[in-house]
Amino acid sequence: MDSTRDDDVTLWEVALGSIGGASMADPDEAEDADLLEAAWAAAHTSEEVADWTPLRVRAEQSPPPAVLYVQEAEVLVYADAVRTAVEGVEAPASHHDWLPVVVEAEDAEHRYWVLSCRVPDVELADGRVDGARARDAAVVHYRVGDGFPAFSDDARRAIEAAVPGVVLERADTPRSVPGTPD
Repeated sequence: MDSTRDDDVTLWEVALGSIGGASMADPDEAEDADLLEAAWAAAHTSEEVADWTPLRVRAEQSPPPAVLYVQEAEVLVYADAVRTAVEGVEAPASHHDWLPVVVEAEDAEHRYWVLSCRVPDVELADGRVDGARARDAAVVHYRVGDGFPAFSDDARRAIEAAVPGVVLERADTPRSVPGTPD
């Protein structure tokens, strides 16, 4: 059985080829376990973020692509264009926050966001998607603690139409995290 389908629900993740690299801009922050743990928890769990310290990261290329992977924190950060596209298709059941990140690049500083999703994991024990939870949200958690936020069909179409260079693939596509061995 297809692991990302339940009736008409398909989930989408940013394709690895669409993700650029970034690292913490301040060497002290790169070693700050509390800051890195808070960033990871914001991106990979469904807990509400009570206190957020904006990350400052340095992009590997300039201008930076719309989605960056921050290796030390193991999070994806998204450009304003991605946020705007997702917000344009948000459903009433969407429960997520966009937490600010400053991205330094050779051309300028850019505003990016960690996507913190509060919809509980939609993956059922047998690997199928809980359609009742996933159907009405633009962004959900799929494989909590292991994967990145997954997007609805509407969000995928909006992102790909509005943000050049960003491609989304089915969330059940085998992949490894950028910067880690396969």
